[in-house]
Parts: sequence; structure tokens; C-alpha cells
Amino acid sequence: GPHVCGRTRRANRPSCKPLALAMGFMTDLNPNQARVVLDLAHGWKQSMRRGEALFRFARPTAFALIFEKSSLRTRTTFEVGLYQMGAQSVYLTPQDIQMGQREAVRDIARNLGRWVQGVVARVFHHSVLHELAQFAGVPVVNALSDYEHPCQALADWMTIEERKGLRPLTVAWVGDGNNVCHSFVLLSALLGHTVRVATPLCTRCACAPSSARVELGLPHA
Repeated sequence: GPHVCGRTRRANRPSCKPLALAMGFMTDLNPNQARVVLDLAHGWKQSMRRGEALFRFARPTAFALIFEKSSLRTRTTFEVGLYQMGAQSVYLTPQDIQMGQREAVRDIARNLGRWVQGVVARVFHHSVLHELAQFAGVPVVNALSDYEHPCQALADWMTIEERKGLRPLTVAWVGDGNNVCHSFVLLSALLGHTVRVATPLCTRCACAPSSARVELGLPHA
């Protein structure tokens, strides 16, 4: 699973501690898991149209929604989705908790881990996700960071599959080389698709998708 790495004092070697980061990077999923997530999403959407519930939490469940950046779609869909699955969401704005200012990220994580069963975090810096996951002890989902936006990429591919099916595709990305682009390219590779990216130099993602492709052992997008 995902790990956070530091340095041991004695040997100056990386020391890794398991995280409860449910999905921080797109590559936290392998190809089979990515397929399962999308199949469940398709099944859930169809069941809701029939007025049925595909899944509901068996026990009282609450998720904290930490949003350093405001949102229309991300907040609404997470809150509605949790409600439909029988869970309660607690929306927390920067003014509510002043994360890293009034209280350290790790202290907020420790407290939330005692009260809720999961955290959805929309943050400016990806490192905050790792600190939340390291100290909360409950699953943490990336609802956007400066590095990736995996949930958006999953929603994009769900829409494409509804219209194009599951056959391998070549897709053109024209626009900013941002966090959404990064997650979209990575998920496309996991699903066996090819992506051609056309983006201005000034907006290119700091992380090179080709490097991720080598680590995944997948064809270059």
C-alpha cells in the first residue's frame, strides 16, 4: 500500500510507514483495481436510476470533508454520494479549522481519526494529504491537490466509457498540463488507452508522465 518515507537517524536510510491514504495518487490503483472502481461506478449509477441502492454502510459512518479550496462539483458529488450510501458528511472550510495555522495538520488528523471513519481532502499541497493519512488512521481520499485530481479523472473516463465502450482508445488532451491532466494520463495508461497531450509549456506538470509509465511497466501515452 502507500507509504510515507523518512530517514532513520542511525543508518540514514529510508524508513517507510504504512499510510491510510485510500487514493492519493492515481497509481495507488493497479489496472484491475481501476477497472473495479469504474465498474462499481457504472453499476451504482444504473441502480440509482432504478431507485435502488447498490451499497449502504452497515454501521453509522461519517466522513470529514476538508476543503482548502472551494468547489461546486467536488463538494456536491461527494456529499450526495455519501448521503446515498447512508453516511454523514461534515464539511470543514479553511475558516473552520485553519489547518497548519491555528492547529498543526497532524493534530487535526489525530482528532478527526477519533471522530470520523474517513477523510476527503481538497488541498493546495499534496504533502498535506500524506500528513493527514499518516496521523488520522482512517482512509484519506484525494479530492484535489497540486499534484493530482484522481477522482476527476475517474469521472472523466466513466463518461467516456458510457459513450465509447471499453475498447482501447487514442484520446487527445488539449489544454493545461495540470493536476487533472496528470491523473487523466495515468489512469488512461492503467486502462490500456493512449493519450496525446498538447499543452502550453508554461502549464506543463512538474512530473513527467513518461517516468510514471516506466514505473507502471505500461506503454507510453
